[in-house]
Amino acid sequence: MLNELFELEVTCMDNEGEEKNATDSDTGEAAAASAAEAAEVAAKKAAEAVKAAEEAGKSERTFNQQEVNKIMGERTKALNEKLSALEGTYTELLEQTTLTSSSREKLQKDLEAVQAEMRTKEQQIEFEKKKAAEKYETDLGAANEAREKWQSLYETSTTERAIVDAAIKHEGFNGDDFIAYLGPKAKVVDEVDSLGEKTGRLVPKIEWKVTNQDTKEITMVLKSPDEVVELMKETHGNLFRSNVAKGIGEGTAANGAATPGGPVNQQRISTEDYMAMAKTVEGRQRLGLPALRT
Repeated sequence: MLNELFELEVTCMDNEGEEKNATDSDTGEAAAASAAEAAEVAAKKAAEAVKAAEEAGKSERTFNQQEVNKIMGERTKALNEKLSALEGTYTELLEQTTLTSSSREKLQKDLEAVQAEMRTKEQQIEFEKKKAAEKYETDLGAANEAREKWQSLYETSTTERAIVDAAIKHEGFNGDDFIAYLGPKAKVVDEVDSLGEKTGRLVPKIEWKVTNQDTKEITMVLKSPDEVVELMKETHGNLFRSNVAKGIGEGTAANGAATPGGPVNQQRISTEDYMAMAKTVEGRQRLGLPALRT
């Protein structure tokens, strides 16, 4: 106990030197270096004082518990005042914009060490619990963000590949046209078998409008890209080679007259002409195709 008293006293006295050196420094980095040097000197002096106190304590009188408690209370109060002043000094130094990253990092660590010394055991436990909880929330947020990013990339690549494969199978002209039209309607879902049970696989599906021939009611159903592309032959015949006749296309107005630069009659354009027009912005507009993705 006597050793602790001497150590507290020496630490209080030397912390005054630390505060003065940090406050009087011309720059944040000089103050940081001065504070670090003062801390090393204080530690050395404290060790020497403890050793001297051990030697002197052999011949000194003992203290009763009440006296020890009183001395400890006074020393603790004085120490907290010094630590509080040192905390303020470090805080002011950290507010400076001229500090290098290394100096700022060191000052921050020193400040945290001072703040830790000022806490009671119970307060330190609560502080560490709070810090651990904050770190957990930060790490969890980063993990969720990364998971959502890779999930999005996986779903996009999976659906686009399935759409392009279906377009090739059914002799579509350009896979990008099908992706532009069907991509926003596509998503990855759990595959189910004929009994409605999940198989554990993820498959791409496309939301597709189905009209009841009797009630004319329109409902949205999930179909595979292959099924949807096949159905598109009936409504988007110009996207398929098998639906385009050989010949030269021409623009047509509402009355059937030719209009240069107008919409193209898909039934009168060759495959070669279609492919050439599909590569230009104007050509795609005349063909009634969506713009290419950038």
